[in-house]
Amino acid sequence: MRITQVRITNFLGLSEFKIAQTGKVNRLSGGNGVGKTAVLKALHAALKGRGIDPRVIRIGADKSEIFVEIDSRVNVTRTITQSGAPVKVTDGDIPKAKPQAYLDELLGQYLFNPVDFILADASERKRQLLAALPFQIDAEVLSQRIGELAALINFETYDFSKHGLTVLEAIKGEIYDSRREVNRDKQQVAKAIAQEREELPETVDEARFAGFDMQAVVGRISESRRIAAAQDNDVARLESLRERATELAEEQERLQKQLAKVTETLADVRDQGKELKQQIDDAKPPEDITQLQQDVVDYEQHREHASTLKRIAEREQELDGLTTKHAALDRLHKLLAGELQTQLLAEAELPIPNLTVEGETILVGGVSLDTLSTSEQIDFALQAARLLAGKLKVICLDRFETLDPDKQARFRAGAADDDFEYFVTEVTTGDLQFDAEGELNET
Repeated sequence: MRITQVRITNFLGLSEFKIAQTGKVNRLSGGNGVGKTAVLKALHAALKGRGIDPRVIRIGADKSEIFVEIDSRVNVTRTITQSGAPVKVTDGDIPKAKPQAYLDELLGQYLFNPVDFILADASERKRQLLAALPFQIDAEVLSQRIGELAALINFETYDFSKHGLTVLEAIKGEIYDSRREVNRDKQQVAKAIAQEREELPETVDEARFAGFDMQAVVGRISESRRIAAAQDNDVARLESLRERATELAEEQERLQKQLAKVTETLADVRDQGKELKQQIDDAKPPEDITQLQQDVVDYEQHREHASTLKRIAEREQELDGLTTKHAALDRLHKLLAGELQTQLLAEAELPIPNLTVEGETILVGGVSLDTLSTSEQIDFALQAARLLAGKLKVICLDRFETLDPDKQARFRAGAADDDFEYFVTEVTTGDLQFDAEGELNET
């Protein structure tokens, strides 16, 4: 099916425009701002219908009307007002009950201008292509295809009603971020293990402290200190008694009247002194605690080393877990970015064969579209437009003059032998001109 006639009234800058008969290539030319692109927009508005801004109505007019005849028998009339943009479609004299649904079937999935597609950057190319490709993914099917690695994905956080490639990109991005975080954790744990190993002595004597009774050793140290303190106290008391005896001896000379009492007291003190001295002489010397104290210090260090070794073992176990998780995430990311995406796209029976998308890059047969030759890029754009078109075999090429001569020649060569009709805009000079080139369509 082809467009055979067009009439446009009060649309953008066009007050009246008519194409009475179309051809294989319909060329719209003229200077800037004369309405070339407005004609293509009018065709899009008439056939697509959705999202029409009433501001397309020419200033000063109360409505805009676009008439498109298809195959000399299907008439499409779109009336645009401030309140809406209803459409009427008749096939011969028979009106269509659901006119927009009928037009959608005619148009298919085609949404992008091949010229814009070739000239766009990678991100815009991807957006246009995804908008045109009908492809969705089922969460349960994806989980089954991934297998045990599906446990790494929280499927509930993704909107599987969106385009399948958009969902895959979101999952791949999440897995990439998770893999990076796990790798960072791995590095931190490994660094902590290395630091703790540096703090350990070259050897840790485990045999030395086998059966070591910390409480008993501390008790012995305490007892030895108590005995030493008692002996020091006794020695101090003996010295005090000696001083006291001296004082009493001196007082004896001064206090004759108390001589008997002092003498008795002196004798008693001396007896106590003798008894205490004998006690001191007979006392068992305190145990040498030097080694015991060193054992306690060494044992405390041993406990710290043992704790460090235990902590290292736990962190090494944690590191093993992180390493395993990182490897799983890496496998999953490669699976999502590689063969799984390719398989899902292949199983989806997309209208464009051998197509995959990696990030912002479109791949055709595994080769980036950006690295294809000019002719291959043109062939792909035309192929995509043709495959995504519906029953209405129409392709619009806006801004044709922006392509270099080689690309223009390639487009013309590619369009020469197909069964599509082309509407092409090209900036020249003067007013809006229309030329139908090639075989004319019947009206």
